[in-house]
Amino acid sequence: MDSLNHFLTSVGDLLLAPFRNFAAVGLVFWSAVTGVLMTYVFGKTSNQRALRKAADGIRAQLLAVKLFKEDLFVTFRCQITLLKFTGMRLLHSLAPMIVMIVPLLVVMTQLAMRYEYRPLLGGERAVVAMHVKPDRWKEVRDVKLSRGDRFIVETDALRDERNSTIYWRIRADGFEPDRLQWQLKGVPPGIDSLVKELPLSATDGWLLLANRVRPGAPFWDRLLNPAEPGIPAASPVSSIDIQLRPRDTLIFGWNIPWWATFFLVAMLAALVAAKFMGVQY
Repeated sequence: MDSLNHFLTSVGDLLLAPFRNFAAVGLVFWSAVTGVLMTYVFGKTSNQRALRKAADGIRAQLLAVKLFKEDLFVTFRCQITLLKFTGMRLLHSLAPMIVMIVPLLVVMTQLAMRYEYRPLLGGERAVVAMHVKPDRWKEVRDVKLSRGDRFIVETDALRDERNSTIYWRIRADGFEPDRLQWQLKGVPPGIDSLVKELPLSATDGWLLLANRVRPGAPFWDRLLNPAEPGIPAASPVSSIDIQLRPRDTLIFGWNIPWWATFFLVAMLAALVAAKFMGVQY
């Protein structure tokens, strides 16, 4: 899983590299490309003949309701038939949606690691949280965060035993990514050293990877946070996260959430592409 995540993250870096200084342009471009590709996949994996039949049936029933609106019995019968064709359309759309859901999740995860948060700038502070497995709290409670070359640890560890979490406050003191490092005592070799990437940047305008969480061993944690290897299951630590600042993505002067821009542009691109490809949704 970690090898696959590393490969996908490398591909994401490669595809988004041309838009390092144009974050909003990159988001719109790849959202549009995703919409076109979704249309192509939908056309190849769906029963287009059945979908066109269902779409024609829906249009026919809507027209019948308009023409016979004064006849309650006919209108009611048309509405029942309309529900039938609508259900058929949804049923025939289910298979291609299942095919597309995993690739779409991968695309959104890669975009989220770059558009949801931004790296720390010089002088900015952030809180680092290490989440410990409750039954192994004593093994980790005295761990210390090592000082890095491009960040300063400003506070001693704040231990929250009730929630099995240890906190540190750090301050960025550089403009290039660094690493947070811990050495665990009394833990078997191989899992006694922990590392978390610390995203740093010289400006908030650059589109850089800003991974907030180093995940634990569970599959879904690794799938949704693919930038770093998952923490081994045998480790007393379950995950590590940094409280990064949200990234602003301006579209025509409006700060719109990246996922809203993604879905809107992707849907518009898909509708336009469907006309040219002859695909029926």
